[in-house]
Formats: sequence, structure tokens, C-alpha cells
Amino acid sequence: MNDFQALPFDPGAGGVKYTVPYQWGTTGIGVRLDKVGTPIRGWADLWRPEFQGRISMLNDEREVLGAGLMKKRFSENSTKQSELDEATADLITQKALVKHYDSADMTTSLVDGLPLVHTWDGAAKLAVSQLGEDVCTYVLPAEGFTTWVDNLAIPKDAPNPYAAHLFINFACEPRIAAELVAFTKYQTPNAAAVPMLSRFQRRWIPTRAQLTRRQIIDDLGPFSTAYDAAWEKLRSS
Repeated sequence: MNDFQALPFDPGAGGVKYTVPYQWGTTGIGVRLDKVGTPIRGWADLWRPEFQGRISMLNDEREVLGAGLMKKRFSENSTKQSELDEATADLITQKALVKHYDSADMTTSLVDGLPLVHTWDGAAKLAVSQLGEDVCTYVLPAEGFTTWVDNLAIPKDAPNPYAAHLFINFACEPRIAAELVAFTKYQTPNAAAVPMLSRFQRRWIPTRAQLTRRQIIDDLGPFSTAYDAAWEKLRSS
């Protein structure tokens, strides 16, 4: 798919040079519909006081700070210290509502009844597949959301690059690509695999309109230290 031929971390001429897109996904909000009374639309809902102690946030520096920045309608890659400070202060206020910061058990949190879970889409869809779409859903926030790509690459000192190429070719076969995301519940960048997906899996592919709100986490160079400091300030507050 063309969206994955010019990624910021591997901008080869005419397409990616060192990596092969393997799966992709989004970061948003898993919602237990039976635990919330009004529609959940965006990051601002994770600041609603009625959910005190019943919100889970990812244990991920860039994802959490990104959510705070996007809530403020800033770029999640902002290099303006004033914007990062504003988002950090807002997240420190939100911390009183957060049960935990977790990047391992988001599906379990939803299945166990936590109303709002900051999560990757595959984890949310695993919960939906267990609970049903009338009980659980996944929301792409109105203010903007992260898209990300997992990739396959071969280290230059790999002992058997030929076998590695064979494996990558195997993983990119449309039938195999479709079976992989049927298991993980993420998305495939393989256009030929999409028609092989189940109706459930196709139902969660973001629309073009939704993708106009997407952002991709980028390398911030020296300004990354400001994000490290902001994360430390949040977690130690």
C-alpha cells in the first residue's frame, strides 16, 4: 500500500530502503460501552472525573505525552517547550484519575471491566472479539491519533541473510499476511491480503477520512531529552 512506501524512519528513494512493513496499527481508546453513559469521542474524555480510578494509560513516554499534546490540538511531535509543558501539566492533573500505566495487559483491563483504556488497536479488538461489539469498542480520538508501523529488517551482520529474505518473503505472501493479522488483530500493509480478511477485521480498518487525523511518532533529535524530562516529571509527581 502506498502509505507505507515512504516512512519517515526509512525514506529511501522511491520507497523504503532497509525495512519491509509487516503490520501497522493505531493508538486510541478502548471503551467498555456497558460502563460509560455517554459517547466517548476523544482524548479529553480521559480527563472526565467520573472515571476516577477507572482509566488505564499506556506505560509509554511518547504515546502518553502524545495523547496530552493532541488533546491540546498540538502535534505529538511538538518541539515547542511551552506546548510540552502545558501538556505535561495537564497529564499530571489527569494522573489522579488513572488506575495504572500499563502497556502489557490492555486487553485484560477491558475484559475485566475498566471503562477507558489507552491502547493499541489490536489489544482493543482482542477484547471486542471476546466481549462483543455491543459491550466493547475502540475509538480513534477526534483530536488526532498515532499510527505506527512494525517492520522487518535484516542486520548487516546477520549470519544467514538468505534465510532471512526467505522468511520476509513468506511473511509478505498475502495469505500469510492475512493469517498473521487475524491472530494479532492489527492491520496489514499488504493490499493483496485485505480481501482475505474477515468481515470483523475489515470493519476496523480506518477510513480515509479518519486517517486525515493521524500522526506518526518521529525522532525529535536533541529535543528528545525534553520529553524524557517531562515523562520523569509526570511519573514521579
